[in-house]
Amino acid sequence: QAELQGDGVDCAIAAGDLAERPLQPVEACLERFGRIDALIHCAGVGRFKDFLEQTPEDLEFTVRTNITATFLLLQRAYAAMKAQTPRDGMRGQIQVVTSIAADQPFPQSSTYCMSKYAQRGLLDVMKLYGRQDGIRILEVRPGAAYTPMWGEMPSDQVARMMTAEDVAQPMVDALSLSARASIENITLRPLHVDLCSSRSRGGCCSLVGRLLSRLSGRSPRRRQNRIASSSAIRRRGRRCRRAWRRPVWSAIRAAVPRACPRGD
Repeated sequence: QAELQGDGVDCAIAAGDLAERPLQPVEACLERFGRIDALIHCAGVGRFKDFLEQTPEDLEFTVRTNITATFLLLQRAYAAMKAQTPRDGMRGQIQVVTSIAADQPFPQSSTYCMSKYAQRGLLDVMKLYGRQDGIRILEVRPGAAYTPMWGEMPSDQVARMMTAEDVAQPMVDALSLSARASIENITLRPLHVDLCSSRSRGGCCSLVGRLLSRLSGRSPRRRQNRIASSSAIRRRGRRCRRAWRRPVWSAIRAAVPRACPRGD
């Protein structure tokens, strides 16, 4: 906050639990600034375990934040933007960080993938309204990016993953577009991570399997399948991707002064 204010950006911080109070961020912004020009939603949760081991409590935990809170937050923000006077040719912008899991299913991620598919569906509908109302809607689907969510990991694996800054930079660039243009989807993947196992039952790469096991607290299962070569991957036309929603807000906050030099 001090860094942003030092660059001439007026800002305020309001901490809260989105699952408990999904409208709080929008209400706090409207109370402080009187309008909301951009909403960046990157809060999400997940419990990763075998499909048959997921419990009703796991389902409720994921749905409350990833689906219910997301819907209510975006609905309130959109209503506020639609009611306000356009600025620079737009009424507002909404960006939501979903996941590669909104497009590609993965083992041990049934409730998480379900919630991300739901977010994608909601955003696709919102784009229909946004084109009519002058509100830009952007879905960001990141692949594996190293954040505290992963905990301690071997340095060689970390080196192959993206950073929060990698995800945040194109989002900031999208905010700076003129009102004549709109980026509606961004997919980001690590350059060197997407390696698929040959003919694996789940289509899951060995690196992804280790990461899933780390998050779920379970020992990785032994697999006899070898990693396919890049040429074999191209022949099959199949790619294995794994991602979770990444906390990119701090990286976006650091880039805001470059995108908004006037302090808007």
